[in-house]
Amino acid sequence: IRSFRATVPLKYSSQYSVLSKDSVDVFVPIKRISAQKVFDNIPIQVLHSSTQNFSVKIVPMAVTLTLEGPQKELQQLEKKNILTYVNISELKIGAYQLPLMVSLPEDIVLNGTVPVISVTLEEELKPLRGIPPMNGLPPPIPPQPESK
Repeated sequence: IRSFRATVPLKYSSQYSVLSKDSVDVFVPIKRISAQKVFDNIPIQVLHSSTQNFSVKIVPMAVTLTLEGPQKELQQLEKKNILTYVNISELKIGAYQLPLMVSLPEDIVLNGTVPVISVTLEEELKPLRGIPPMNGLPPPIPPQPESK
């Protein structure tokens, strides 16, 4: 259903004389029923470049969003179809306050302010070469030579 324009003829009583047009242009706006819906615990993804090797900490790790749009589309929208992320692809080690990026279906918008996410990028620890991982066990004790 869409808004439309039409030219409509005017009907006059015979007791009146027409001084101008005998029709009018009419515009009828049609709006969809709009609604709001709250989506809880939407996980935040991290967009990074393939050359970055950081330890990334984000707070919070998930957000609650209030979305607005046509009622039918909101009723059909599922949390898995909402993409939220922070873009760290151009950043270096440090602490940042980044706006949350939200990717939504057409005609659906975020209601309210865009959340700000705390992001900390740290140098990733690398295992030492030549030393196998401990798997939580203490290192083996080498045998001691017997004393005589």
